[in-house]
Amino acid sequence: MSHASGALALLGRLAPTWGERPSLLTPCGAAAEWTLVAGGAPRLTVEPARPDATPDEKWQVITRETGLVPQHLGRWASLAQAAGQRYGVWLGLRSAGDHHRYKVYQEIPATHAADYPDWTPQLVAGDHSGALELYGRVHRPCARTLHRLLLQADAASALPALLDHLGLFSLSSSQQFAALRLGISYRLHHEQWHSPTFFLHSAQFYRSNHAALAAAVRLAGSLGHTWPQLARLAVRLAPDPVLRTGMLGLAVATDGRLHPSLGIACLYRQNRLRHRGKT
Repeated sequence: MSHASGALALLGRLAPTWGERPSLLTPCGAAAEWTLVAGGAPRLTVEPARPDATPDEKWQVITRETGLVPQHLGRWASLAQAAGQRYGVWLGLRSAGDHHRYKVYQEIPATHAADYPDWTPQLVAGDHSGALELYGRVHRPCARTLHRLLLQADAASALPALLDHLGLFSLSSSQQFAALRLGISYRLHHEQWHSPTFFLHSAQFYRSNHAALAAAVRLAGSLGHTWPQLARLAVRLAPDPVLRTGMLGLAVATDGRLHPSLGIACLYRQNRLRHRGKT
């Protein structure tokens, strides 16, 4: 089964349960988001149930669909039952050829978050392999903060390129940089951070899908990547009422190269999803 058919099948099963309440998964309230990755396969992240379902209800759906359970989050497994959750847990799907890999994203409530000097984890992600990732928000973004965050992952050499390409977003002053809503994720391996990725809401800089797409294409080109997915999508995204650009990502590879990604939120109607699932 291809990624597209596997993802549409998953959407077809879950979308009828979402209802009309907006989701906190995306800035526009959509309950599904595709992430396009330069040089890689697209990824899908969804609400496993209606957005206001309890964490336990969402976990039941995830376990039924994927076999994932809270224990796949390692020492963070108890978060599945933690009080104070706003959205609970989300489900991701990634594919490589005919192989599908599910990932679960568990909220870390503020009362359980470890507050590191430069960032605060807000999500922990796990899968069947036992690999873990932490996602959070950066405090007071600036060059020194980014250097410290990269240094934790032994990736400080990527700082000049990262600052250079963040300059594409017209951050002309330190005040603008400090006001930036910047996210970060790390993979965790043997208690060591590695593979940092930085995230920015495209709406912070661009008022339209077209402008955000053009910026992502420029960013990819400046990094030496071709992105045919984005070129094809640009033809239909601007006038499409159900698609919205979301997170722009910059992943730091082990060789120091930067790899961009772009989230596309999907304001699908249930009948549209059912129709697409038959095509």
